[in-house]
Amino acid sequence: VIAPIPQNTTVYVYDISDRANPKQLLNITVTGRYVTARMLGKYVYIIINAPLIENKGYIYLPAINGKPVDPREIMYFEKDYNYAFTIILAIDLETLENSKNIFLLGTSSHVYMSIRNLYILSRKWIEVSELADKYIDIIKEILPEDVKIKVMNIWNDKELRLRRKIMEITETLSDWFNKLPRSDKEKYMIKIMNAYRTIAITRPSENTVIYRFSLDGLNVTARAKGSVPGRVLDQFSMDEYGEYFRIATTSNTVKDGRIVTVNNVYVLDMNLTIVGKLEGLAPGERIYAARYLGNVMYLVTFRRIDPLYGIDLSDPKNPRVLGYLKIPGFSEYLHPYKDKYLIGIGREATETGRIKGIKIALFDISNITNIKELSGIEIGSPRTWSPILRDHKAFMINTEEGYFAVPVQGDINGVYIIDITDKGELK
Repeated sequence: VIAPIPQNTTVYVYDISDRANPKQLLNITVTGRYVTARMLGKYVYIIINAPLIENKGYIYLPAINGKPVDPREIMYFEKDYNYAFTIILAIDLETLENSKNIFLLGTSSHVYMSIRNLYILSRKWIEVSELADKYIDIIKEILPEDVKIKVMNIWNDKELRLRRKIMEITETLSDWFNKLPRSDKEKYMIKIMNAYRTIAITRPSENTVIYRFSLDGLNVTARAKGSVPGRVLDQFSMDEYGEYFRIATTSNTVKDGRIVTVNNVYVLDMNLTIVGKLEGLAPGERIYAARYLGNVMYLVTFRRIDPLYGIDLSDPKNPRVLGYLKIPGFSEYLHPYKDKYLIGIGREATETGRIKGIKIALFDISNITNIKELSGIEIGSPRTWSPILRDHKAFMINTEEGYFAVPVQGDINGVYIIDITDKGELK
């Protein structure tokens, strides 16, 4: 049965050799939402996402050009936490041959592609049942025996749905707690809060699931699945280098009794098993920009002051911070220039974190242990914005002539052309 989804994605291929008279060569319509596309040589890979809908025992299937896909063509990873249809169209732009590859994965979010592999990411939140099970397991050791028996009887009742179990356990705990003397209430409250903190530490609330597909022309083959704690900012947070996949995330942890954000870098092998990690960077901040340059990674976090980290990844099992620069403001896009510079485009800010105008900075990264800001330009006011902050394709650079362009909007509308001098100055 074709899925009753109003949103479709249509891919058109045109011959534009005669630009005054373009000719349509290919037209493919697929059920679902367009996620993104990548091009490698003469091949284009288009990723489309469609929800899995079940109704009265029927699974609605996505369709291609109005024809439901064959269920026997749908592939999946065992023991996945959630399912949606991910359709990968592969098109040979020279011959117009094409293939459809349908997978049941978590809902696709970010995508990264190398010359060999396609990585599709999916955000995973911890299931309520998993958190509840962990909480019951810890809290039952705190409760008096009679209350513990009541709670466990409810929790183990297979006739009750999860929502009803939680409601009845909550009522049972409330009745018991409200009858306690004040001194006992304080004692048990401390124990319960410690149990909550234990869960927060041992079970991150959000993970990122990573799926790896190998690419061979029109053939897209599922190879591995793994996961890392936290959430990913964008495609620049990921990178494949040699036989390793590197990824930076922001996650939650508990520090001094409070839940705070921290930032992490993970190194995974081709089986997507974590082999190295650097966790807990910049507590209370989140990632705003990342860039990989071979065995080196540059990472920007921000809350009030912008730390630019230089991270050594030459030993996959032991990533480590080698350089650190702390300046007001923050970069949201990083772009390498020649062999020794890094251009940062973001927002200027005061030392208290108050946002000002657009900030453009030039960093000297020739020595990762001693990163320097050589020059900076501030444009406009807090109302000034640049499309580069959300879309890296808005950035244009001419390395031969030594200049780049920054479009701005808001109280200023236009394009700034910025020169990079031989002395490392922006003008």
